[in-house]
Amino acid sequence: MSIRINDRMIEAFRAVVTVGTATAAAEIMNTSQSSISRSILRLEEITKVRLFDRVKGRLHLTQEGQVLYEEVESSYVGLERIQQTATALRLKQKGHVGIVCAPVLSYGFISDAVALFCEEFPEVSVSVETRRSNIIAEMMSAQRFDLALAEYSSDPPGVATEIFAEPDLVCIFPKGHRFENIETLALKDLADEPLIVFPPHDAHRKRMDDAFAEIGIDPFVRVETPMSTTVASMVAKGVGVAVVSVFTAKSFPKDQQIGVRPMTGAGKFTVKLWRPLHRPTSTIVDSFLSHLFNCRDKYIQSGPAP
Repeated sequence: MSIRINDRMIEAFRAVVTVGTATAAAEIMNTSQSSISRSILRLEEITKVRLFDRVKGRLHLTQEGQVLYEEVESSYVGLERIQQTATALRLKQKGHVGIVCAPVLSYGFISDAVALFCEEFPEVSVSVETRRSNIIAEMMSAQRFDLALAEYSSDPPGVATEIFAEPDLVCIFPKGHRFENIETLALKDLADEPLIVFPPHDAHRKRMDDAFAEIGIDPFVRVETPMSTTVASMVAKGVGVAVVSVFTAKSFPKDQQIGVRPMTGAGKFTVKLWRPLHRPTSTIVDSFLSHLFNCRDKYIQSGPAP
């Protein structure tokens, strides 16, 4: 009897890619790290494809693994679309706003905007989903959400697009670091610093690699992680420094052990706003959008410090 791929293997694979490690995947799936590892190995045995490179105890997605992951995400999108359609039918009489955004915006920024909106419109429900920008593009082409915020170079078909925000990037570092004595940092100041960065496939990481290469610097990458909250947490614990958006820098309380300085030469963080062309709009969505813009202005205009 031939052995088939089962849901558990796919869930484990997707979780590892999403959070970066088997240990973290085990936490969100409420299982053990060894169980996750067995599922991944079994999936590789069945497919006869190496999905991850294993380097110093970490899992790095191979090119073949990336292709499989994109196919898995597409399948999940289809299932989620059915669920969200049913939910929308239930909620539409009271009013509903659906937004999907890139992970870098999903911690403090979106929470602030939703909190203000719900205070003004207590009877309106809000759904917020976080996805990688390429998946957001697919979702918006399918007209699944009222609004989307994505860090993506091109625009998908079927949307109206505008630049939502384009602030300069900032550097975050542990309190007590020598950077506290520098008013504005240049990219070259990071040459000898241990860096906490996003994975190689991340658009922000690619731009940073290009910026370092342009000035002839081979940076010391100490940690790679896909989540901006993890980046900031590691900075606070003294693991290294990081270059992030102002949305990440301002998403943490003032007592967090993080310092922030503006940067030159690191480029900008561009966020696009997408609205579906073939989905009915409403004044409720416009009101939510107004809160998004107000929060954006507060995050950007008051400077980089937390």
